[in-house]
Amino acid sequence: MAPSNKVNCLKFAKFCFEVIKNECKNIKRAAGSRKDHKATGEEPVEYLLELLTQEDAYPVEDLVLTVDGKSCAVESETLFEALKSLPDNQREVILYDF
Repeated sequence: MAPSNKVNCLKFAKFCFEVIKNECKNIKRAAGSRKDHKATGEEPVEYLLELLTQEDAYPVEDLVLTVDGKSCAVESETLFEALKSLPDNQREVILYDF
């Protein structure tokens, strides 16, 4: 490893350790604050999880089959391929239920 790369690597490692140390301080400070205010601390975490777990649906992702001029969107690619492999009359019977 070149000397300049080793120096940069050491600087980056030092930076990472400093970030981790500061994060630990922040967590301890927040825990003390929660204890003082008798809050569970779960409310913000649950809110963030709700924000992060929402799925975006885009119409481009849907796979579309048509039956008698009406379109039927299929979200699963496996199901789409299985329906395409069926004969037309069987596929129509299944898609009429949807």
